[in-house]
Amino acid sequence: RKAVTSKREFWQDYKQDFFTIIITPTIPKSTGLGSSINGSAYKNGFDLYGTNNMSNDKDTYLYLLYHELMHEWIGGRIANKHGDLNLWFSEGFTEYYTYKNRLRAEDISLAEYQELFNDRIIHAYWENPWKNIPNYRIKDDLWEDYYVEKVAYWRGAVFAFWLDNQILMKSNYEESLDDLMRELLEYCVVNNAKFSDELLID
Repeated sequence: RKAVTSKREFWQDYKQDFFTIIITPTIPKSTGLGSSINGSAYKNGFDLYGTNNMSNDKDTYLYLLYHELMHEWIGGRIANKHGDLNLWFSEGFTEYYTYKNRLRAEDISLAEYQELFNDRIIHAYWENPWKNIPNYRIKDDLWEDYYVEKVAYWRGAVFAFWLDNQILMKSNYEESLDDLMRELLEYCVVNNAKFSDELLID
């Protein structure tokens, strides 16, 4: 309830009456070690599936819940014009708002937000050996290497964080990236448009 409510309030979008959430348990790994959890978003819902082991906990599932639900809008209603070339947006901005909306919904505290974002996004991106790979290479090698795939998530989240703070400072804290995202949603829906680098710059 908190996740759905926070997303609707963020987007100021209450049109959708329901969301379908499928939770699928899978067979635990024989060692019982290592997180094995994933999700798939689709229109008006998503699927969460994972093994029942010590590495999967409530925080892991809540993270995935907030992430996949955000794809209803980012990647869904605001769809990528150039597919995986815009993955930095659809996954990266989703990743950024996963943590920001968990904080808003009081699912995590400010201290937890800072720790999680610094560790899972900033530090992870900085330490990623592929952090400087161009977007066209990410598109081509997406499924070849976990760290190549994650560049799009972490690069986009870092950019969203930077952009959010730039907008806040330059508007004297009267506007933020939130306003731009809602404007982008309205533009894409009204004009049947898709997200591109050029659209964001405009």
